[in-house]
Amino acid sequence: MSKFVRRARPIYWWPVNIEIPSERRVGSFDTQTVKMRFEPLMEDEREAHTQEMAAKYPDGGWKTDVELLKRVTKDWGDFEDEHGNAVAFSPEELESACQYAPFRVAAVIAYYNSLNGPLARRGN
Repeated sequence: MSKFVRRARPIYWWPVNIEIPSERRVGSFDTQTVKMRFEPLMEDEREAHTQEMAAKYPDGGWKTDVELLKRVTKDWGDFEDEHGNAVAFSPEELESACQYAPFRVAAVIAYYNSLNGPLARRGN
């Protein structure tokens, strides 16, 4: 077991498993995985972000997910277009990818899972 090392601004890679409706198997999903580099919000930043989103988007909705991911995502890897070409990370590419709900939902879930770790898996 390692000692806890407190970092002023932690940043780390995390897998994002995206469930994509299968083109070959009716009613099934294929899992595609990308990796994302997250710099999580500190608690005071998270609280301010939550208040900002409530004011900006009073009805909530998917755009709050996009805004969160734009704040915490610093890079990605293993991300390709439909022709097999690597897609370089940029805020614009992230926003474009977020238009596809399976990607956006998986990325948000992965981010929160990265913060909660084993507690989330135990159901606490």
